Amino acid sequence: RFVLVHEMAHVKRFDALTQLVAQIAIAVFWFDPLIWLAAHRMRVEREHACDDYVIRDGTKPSLYAGELLEMVQSIGAPTRESAAPAFAALAMARRSEFEGRMLAILDSRQNRHTLGRRSAAAAATLFFALIIPLAAMRPFGARSASAATVGNAEKKATTHASAGRDGRPNLDYSPTFCDSAISVRSQQVTNLVHTDSGDEDGIPVLEYLSYAPSRCAQAAFVGKPVFQNDRLISLDDESYVTITEVTRSSNRSVRITRRPNGTLEFASRRNGAAAPFDDSMRSWLSWLLSEVLTESGVDVPQRVARDMARGGVGAVLTRIEGIKSLSSRRDHYEALLDGKPLTSAEYDRVARHAALYLASSPSDLNPVLERIAAGPAKGTKSLGQAVATLGRAQEALATALDAALDKSHSSSDTAAALTQYGVTDDPEMLLLALQGAADITSDTDKRTLLQTLAAGSLRRSNATLRKAFFDAVATMTSDEDIRVVLQTALPYGHSDPLVTKNVLKLVGDLMTSDDDKRVVLTTATAQRLIKTAELRADFMTAARTMTSDSQFSIVMQSLLIK
Repeated sequence: RFVLVHEMAHVKRFDALTQLVAQIAIAVFWFDPLIWLAAHRMRVEREHACDDYVIRDGTKPSLYAGELLEMVQSIGAPTRESAAPAFAALAMARRSEFEGRMLAILDSRQNRHTLGRRSAAAAATLFFALIIPLAAMRPFGARSASAATVGNAEKKATTHASAGRDGRPNLDYSPTFCDSAISVRSQQVTNLVHTDSGDEDGIPVLEYLSYAPSRCAQAAFVGKPVFQNDRLISLDDESYVTITEVTRSSNRSVRITRRPNGTLEFASRRNGAAAPFDDSMRSWLSWLLSEVLTESGVDVPQRVARDMARGGVGAVLTRIEGIKSLSSRRDHYEALLDGKPLTSAEYDRVARHAALYLASSPSDLNPVLERIAAGPAKGTKSLGQAVATLGRAQEALATALDAALDKSHSSSDTAAALTQYGVTDDPEMLLLALQGAADITSDTDKRTLLQTLAAGSLRRSNATLRKAFFDAVATMTSDEDIRVVLQTALPYGHSDPLVTKNVLKLVGDLMTSDDDKRVVLTTATAQRLIKTAELRADFMTAARTMTSDSQFSIVMQSLLIK
């Protein structure tokens, strides 16, 4: 009866409709974590409200809590297999947030009455009194009636109605993001690069934005400007460049266009007023333009060639150390490695350097290490050189992983770093991630990591990866987390019986809870993995470590049935 009351409470409250609205909001604003949090809290409070309906209907809280607990525990239990699918379909039987619901049900101080009409009207009035002014607020004030909004930083050039000298429409790009961003005290340096190839309107656009605690820089290259030695040398008729830098004390900008005779025209402004393009502005533009082009990855091969001519590999690596954009760092490494062949010592130096400066981004590090492993052009290496370069790449992987872990300050951070290196499906990186899993102190974080690495580690029938995986499992102490990991591993026993053998061994040697042992062993029989006499013997060895006669009986029955 209480199940029906709970579910009918959902109907009475129109929860299906509010859930649909929440899902639409998530679909539209999927990038906003607050939307996900709000939807989660709404779901939790919805279950609390329906629990209150059941208690108001006359059900004793202790009876309701006990029956609900038994229902949740029965899901998946062999003795209640017929009821489990029906119970699992009910939202009220979900395990998530279950502890909070139990505490709320048993809390005698809870006010379980619904709002009256007056209270609801007062709450609605207060809600709209707060939300309407809040919705009308803007995070930054507009500088002028014609100023673009902050979102203009992400738009490409827009076409205005005014005509140019040749009768064609002018393209106007007026970056204003820095004017607003500088008022926000950002605690980190953030670089953003956006490119539009011009497939739709034929005019390519590159936008650059960098903001830090006390400085913001923004640039836009519209059309096809030509650069040489990190300097702008020419523009075509449809091209122009705008560069802005805003600090706490000044605001400087330059707009570069092409005169009819082909020369460049520089229109500069300082603190909102027109200013002469003098030596000071020229020096500032030269410095900032070099930064923008470097961080945006423009003309990387030419820049690397200049650095090599000036100071060799060391000069290139020094430049890379000052680059904040990981993708630009990768481009500079690749340009260095794609140039003239390096010496063995130089390859070693680049490998160690890339491992440190691309440690946080395996997707950027991998292509660089592949080039290091390749060494000089194909067909020009001896077998010894090939082995040496491959060894350098593997050593660099370990260095990169160590560098990433050095930056971790918690168990979850370590697990996150190892996950990045394990999802690449590279056997060497998988092995390093599995070996690093032993250093994770939290069994929950270790469980999550091993669940992620299970597919890459166990589907190959690779003895080294298999051993590393189960060695990592053996460092866990929580039976519940061990059970989850072993259940994740079991399906790979269909193609590799040694996976099943390792699971059965850990059940007997590592786990202490008969309930968790029973779940793993019955999962193995349900998946029909006990196919050989050897596995049957291992299964019986693990089952005999159980002390509960009832749990042992369930396991034996599952073996007989399967």
